[in-house]
Amino acid sequence: MDLLRSSLVVLWLLAGLLAVPRPACADSADAALTRRFTLLIASTDGGRERARLRYPSKDTDALRRVLTELGGVSDGDIELLIDPDGATVEKRLLAIKAKAAATPGRKQLFFYYSGHSDERGLLLFGSHLEYSRLRALITDIPVDVHIGILDSCAAGVFAQRKGGASVDPFLLETSPSLSGHAFLTSTSEREAAQESGRLRGSFFTHALVTGLRGAADSDGDQRVTLQEAYRFAFDETLSRTEATLGGPQHATYDIQLVGRGDLILTDLRSGSARLTIPEGVAGRLIVRDARGALAAEVSKPQVGAQLALSLSPGSYRVTLFEPARVRRGLVTLPPQGVLLALSDLREVPLEVAVARGPSLDAFEQSEAAAPAEDDPTYRVLPGNAGIIPPWSVNAIEKSRPVINYFSLSLGFGRAARLYGAELGVLGAYVTEEVAGLQAASLFAVSGGRLRGAQTSFGVNVVRGDAFGGQFGLVNVSSADLTGLQASVVNYSAGELRGLQMGTFNLARGGVYGLQAGAVTYASRVYGLQLGSVSLAGQVSGVQVGGINVASGRVRGVQLGVINVADDADIAIGLFSISKKHGAFVDLWMSDSAALNVSLRLPARYSYSILSFGVHPAGAGAGWQYGLGFGFHAPLSERLYGEIDDIVYGVQPGFQTLEMPSLLSVTRLTLGVRIARRFAVFGGMTFNMQWGFKEGEDPVRPGFDLGSASTPRPNWRMWPGFAFGMTI
Repeated sequence: MDLLRSSLVVLWLLAGLLAVPRPACADSADAALTRRFTLLIASTDGGRERARLRYPSKDTDALRRVLTELGGVSDGDIELLIDPDGATVEKRLLAIKAKAAATPGRKQLFFYYSGHSDERGLLLFGSHLEYSRLRALITDIPVDVHIGILDSCAAGVFAQRKGGASVDPFLLETSPSLSGHAFLTSTSEREAAQESGRLRGSFFTHALVTGLRGAADSDGDQRVTLQEAYRFAFDETLSRTEATLGGPQHATYDIQLVGRGDLILTDLRSGSARLTIPEGVAGRLIVRDARGALAAEVSKPQVGAQLALSLSPGSYRVTLFEPARVRRGLVTLPPQGVLLALSDLREVPLEVAVARGPSLDAFEQSEAAAPAEDDPTYRVLPGNAGIIPPWSVNAIEKSRPVINYFSLSLGFGRAARLYGAELGVLGAYVTEEVAGLQAASLFAVSGGRLRGAQTSFGVNVVRGDAFGGQFGLVNVSSADLTGLQASVVNYSAGELRGLQMGTFNLARGGVYGLQAGAVTYASRVYGLQLGSVSLAGQVSGVQVGGINVASGRVRGVQLGVINVADDADIAIGLFSISKKHGAFVDLWMSDSAALNVSLRLPARYSYSILSFGVHPAGAGAGWQYGLGFGFHAPLSERLYGEIDDIVYGVQPGFQTLEMPSLLSVTRLTLGVRIARRFAVFGGMTFNMQWGFKEGEDPVRPGFDLGSASTPRPNWRMWPGFAFGMTI
């Protein structure tokens, strides 16, 4: 009996130990130790024959956020490149290779590209990176798992393996011991990758990000694996592109993994708040944030399974499309998450809408056909008047957000939406959307989109997309702006299409148009950037300023006193530096100076030159110093032609004069590059000299084409020669 009793006690203790729940993070403890090196690339420019893409940078930003929030990627291990060329991509992958080689433990590489491509490779800002070269660069990085995702046209070629088609992935059990590669592409080899203005991104990446936030979690374990993410992205991309002008788009893959375990991409338990869709809800859900931006779009076709989306805490507008009706409601998502209830959504009356083209699907029509003023989640008050929000007409009923057509406040007013005009003595505040005019003395704020104008003597803020203008002391646009920003300080967090004008201008996204001010900065410029100090990342156009700095490629012209760029086509100024091309020294002879030493600062097709020359003896003895500018034309791999002009100050007899004579030397030369840092050149010159002292004759030409000694200044012109070497 005692033995039996002891055995029962032991069994009871073992059962108790086994019943203790594992910590939520235990399943992914090993995965958390994995170092994930991540390179995200956005490329908008595929060459002259291809249309510029609008949303690659938004695709990469959306993926960056989900990987840092839910994918275990640290900020120090993630890098974002905007419009790089092929050489830059290779350089960054080689840098990651060196970093990975010096890092112990388990490692992964996550490579993502959104942009143009063709059957051969990636089209990167005028350069071509072959798929074979890209695969070699990726697989050569010493990590356990290589993940490559391409959202571009004809990218299916990248996912093809030598010798045949892709095979099913080997993803079993739950131990992170996998090794190998997984390559996903948004298209097959003959398809075009498509982007959507409504999604503000590509169909494939939008589906991928939505899946990684939880929509792809088919088994409900709160983790999204590679296989789940691919299947969800494939289904969503295909269903959303079947009725587009570009035609159906099929995602493809090449997954070659060995070992045991699922390849987990995101862990939904690791961060963001969760919006849980209950079992009793079925249909297609569209979730937009307070600014009106699309946060998620997912189908929940069946009743009986929960669906959780990991999002940032905040307010969201949820629209549910059911077979026979549409429901909509506002949901506040706290950090601990929330369970969506059907009682939170009210039926929305729809009006008949006719599609203008085949790309407009039923869901887009439904969203457009339901104006907010007919939405029962809103309360329409044509006019509002008051002092501050608690003491106003809008505050009479607080159960629903308010839509106003006109609002007048002695202090400041508040409404959810404005379709008309709002005037505030102190301020004007709309939480969701403005279509019309906001005017106030101190501040005007739109928590969502702006369609119209904001004007105040203080601060104007738009947290959503803006179409129109902002006028005030400080203008802030948190998303894209199409129109005009004019103030002392302008800030645009998204892309700006139009004009940004003020003392200090900052555009974190691309500027498509004109940016003008004392100090200007833009991550990308497609047009004209004008300022005393002009700063940019990439430039396609013209950069004008006293000081011009571009951290990336300049496809166009830099015009200023000082120009600095990583790689510039043409740089015109007194002092120009193109880091990619370095600096060279010219040693050369001419008819005006026996020895010239010049510092050459080249761009891709131009160069600045600082020159010093000396003529040691004879009638023309003296020294000369000058600045010049020239154009460089590659004729073959080694042969090149150049034309430049150097303006010298000439000091005859090695004397220092109050006013030196001026000598212009125009050179037309041919050169042969023997090595990277050695070339020889020679050609003819055209010279013109002005003397400001009567009787002055500092240069004695061999052949005089014309001259005059009176009245002052004296001048003379003649042909000559130049030959030398560049080192």
